[in-house]
Amino acid sequence: MPKDNKYKMFKEFMYNELGITKEDIKEWTKEAVYETASNYVEHQFSVMDLDARIRRIMMDNTGWYVKKDVERSVKNMIAESLAKQFTVTLLEKEDN
Repeated sequence: MPKDNKYKMFKEFMYNELGITKEDIKEWTKEAVYETASNYVEHQFSVMDLDARIRRIMMDNTGWYVKKDVERSVKNMIAESLAKQFTVTLLEKEDN
């Protein structure tokens, strides 16, 4: 039996006999990925404290602090955050 036929038969079995749709599988996959990622992040932060992780990120491969890159990144993040909070409106100048 060709591979395509096996897949089609399996797909039809899942839908007809078990009532499982493509949307069900997508939702289950999304839930599983979210749960796995949450567990991973929780585990990683319990293994290494946050301060040590930040210090490691702030160092380059040689162990030297990359101050200008970190400062630039922080400034960009702050600027983006502030820019989202402002609305700019242009008014037409009145002729007198």
